Amino acid sequence: MSDQVFIAIMTLAGAAGGVLAWRVAERVLADREDAPDPAPDWAQYVAAAFGAIVFGFFAARFFAGWLIVPYVWFLLTTMAMTFTDVRARLIPDRISFRSLGIGAALLVIFALLDGSSARLDDALLGAVIAALIYLAIFLAGRGRSFGFGDVKLSPLLGMFTAFVAWWEGFGVSVVLGFLIGGVASLLLLVSRSKGLREHFAFGPAMVLGAYAALLYGGPILDWYVGR
Repeated sequence: MSDQVFIAIMTLAGAAGGVLAWRVAERVLADREDAPDPAPDWAQYVAAAFGAIVFGFFAARFFAGWLIVPYVWFLLTTMAMTFTDVRARLIPDRISFRSLGIGAALLVIFALLDGSSARLDDALLGAVIAALIYLAIFLAGRGRSFGFGDVKLSPLLGMFTAFVAWWEGFGVSVVLGFLIGGVASLLLLVSRSKGLREHFAFGPAMVLGAYAALLYGGPILDWYVGR
């Protein structure tokens, strides 16, 4: 299979995956007592476009061999959590805990098949350190910096970025997550869309930072240190 055909197939799969992630997010939110109003019909088309773009870029830049399986799971579940956070400023335990548990199992299994088991130690360390960083900030800010759902999201992002690379993956992901989140929150404050005491959906910034690190972490780090 040529690279172009593979990218095309993954882009189409991403569109379907985006819709699937959106529907999972909507179903989980609808089952809650504090469920938001139903989303407009066009929202699923936005989700499809987002999924197609994400999968297309990852197919062109990242996916290879057996590791495609755990990273497809990673993309699908992080998209679902992005959608719930955008819709309701919430990352439900039903998604975050299952994403982490199943994602860890898939990463171990397919890293062994791929011959990349030596990198599992970095993945575990990344998950632990990411959780500690976000938990420390959450406690220091007494929950005003971001929600506890973001803390529960962080191990998944730390695991999958650290598995790829420590500084280019994990390090760039954390920095970009805070940078994107800070810029977005500042813009919302300036536009008066949010008040100082209102919760901000920080999860999407974390996810976008992880995506950027996985795709372009090396060039970003090289640019930053002037290499």
